[in-house]
Amino acid sequence: MEETETLGGTLLMSRRMHGLSAEELGKWFGVSRSTILGYERNKIVPSEQILILYYEFDIEQTKPLT
Repeated sequence: MEETETLGGTLLMSRRMHGLSAEELGKWFGVSRSTILGYERNKIVPSEQILILYYEFDIEQTKPLT
């Protein structure tokens, strides 16, 4: 299975594409590094709000969300 065939893999690729660590992204979204890694490893299901933030983050690319 390719990395992008899962939600977690897609989130991981997006974060890497923007050159951010899990800790940096977690700060932007108000969650811990381990939570970001849980999303990316498909161990934690992101809330709808987090999915919206990821979507907006991907569109905005490197502009922090406030």
